[in-house]
Amino acid sequence: MEIFGISIGGDHSSDEDVLADLTLEERDRYLTWWRTFTLLDRLNWVAIGLILAPAFASLYGLKNWKTFALLGCALFIVTRVWLRVLTCPRCGATYSGGLITVFQRFSSLSTCYGCDLSKRALRVLETRGY
Repeated sequence: MEIFGISIGGDHSSDEDVLADLTLEERDRYLTWWRTFTLLDRLNWVAIGLILAPAFASLYGLKNWKTFALLGCALFIVTRVWLRVLTCPRCGATYSGGLITVFQRFSSLSTCYGCDLSKRALRVLETRGY
């Protein structure tokens, strides 16, 4: 794809075959890790919703939503830390880069810091089943 004369690599066809040659044991390990990762990611979004709920509830005059905000904060911190310390199913390194990425302003969790295993490849593994 080319935009304003700049070539952007949008071809991800190689991602589909990256994990095609896994053994059954490796495949199960990767899928278990992927399910844990997606569960934690979704819980993190639920926590953000719980944190924002009191702001919207106060607009409508509802009270006693502070408990939801506190629960949301606790859940957000726990899931965020847990996502940062997950180990990669391929190389065994900390998927996010661990303590190195704590001080970065934004650290993407889209690829492994050690071996470049991508969430896209894991999603393809889950949908295709290989």
